[in-house]
Order: sequence, then C-alpha cells, then structure tokens
Amino acid sequence: MESQEHLGKLVLDIIEDDDVIFLDISTTNYTIATLLRNSKKNITIITNMNRIAMEFDNTPNIDIILVGGHYNKKLGGVVGASTIEQIKNFKIDKAFIGAGGVNIEGNFISNFNYDESYVKREIIKCSKVNYIVINNEKFYKDGTYKFGKLEDIDFILTEKEPDESIKEVLNRYEVKMIF
Repeated sequence: MESQEHLGKLVLDIIEDDDVIFLDISTTNYTIATLLRNSKKNITIITNMNRIAMEFDNTPNIDIILVGGHYNKKLGGVVGASTIEQIKNFKIDKAFIGAGGVNIEGNFISNFNYDESYVKREIIKCSKVNYIVINNEKFYKDGTYKFGKLEDIDFILTEKEPDESIKEVLNRYEVKMIF
C-alpha cells in the first residue's frame, strides 16, 4: 500500500487544472483517486471503476464520467464491447493505466482479463499521453493478455528505479520513467 501511495503522489504532480484524465480499473488508480479527492485541482476524471467514481460524491471541483458496460464483480468495474464504444467518444489528455506485467524483451504490456485488456487498448488509442502505473515487480511478470507495446506508452510510473537493463530498453522505445 505504501508504494501505491507513492505512485499516487507522483500522479498528483503530473495532473494539471483542466486535464481530462482516465483512471482505469486498478488498485493503484483507486489509491490515486483517494488522494485526488482532497486536491483543489479542477479536472475531469473518466473511469470504468465504480469505486473510483464514488470517491468524488462531495468534490465539486472534480467532474466524474463513469462509463458503462458489463460489470465484472471480480474486477470491480465495467468492461466489454459497450465500454469500448463509449471510450471511443472521449478525448483524453492523460491516461493512467494499470498492468499485470511489462515485458521488456517481448515488447508488450499485459493483463490478466481478456475483456479488460481490450478496454485498456482503447484507452491508449484515445489518450494524448499514456502512463502505465505499476509496482516495479511487474517488470518481471506477464499477464495472459497483451494490450499494448512499449511504443504505445509515453511514461511508466513505478515506486523505485528499475534495473539499468530495463531503463536501457525503455530508452530505446522513448518511454520515460518516473519513480
């Protein structure tokens, strides 16, 4: 939890007034939402995670758009074709996306749920700047379903500096690190 709070504070520094951001389904993004709740920033948050939306019931400076779709109880959010169709209608400034793994050698970012992976892929397409928000250990894990490549990502936020070999590959793909 401490690393998620660290990541949340990094995100708070990145978000600017009038940004339209996407926080997808992830425990780290939920932590980010709890920190944003107390910020004075005037932003719009689009999310497919109901717990994130509910954090802002009494926050007049933050506008919430909760996309709909098939509610997956295990994930705690909505996924599927109707979710993807709704996301296609948005112009997102900054997307903060969780991942099950970042495979440096294979050049892919993955997750463990098929439908959620398609949603993440669409979020990436609709966002100007894409941030993968992960714990450092995710560089050494893979999910079952690929949803992006390193060149699709602008930044990776993690709680600590990764190994030099990881940083070298990310530099080749022009992915910036924030830790």
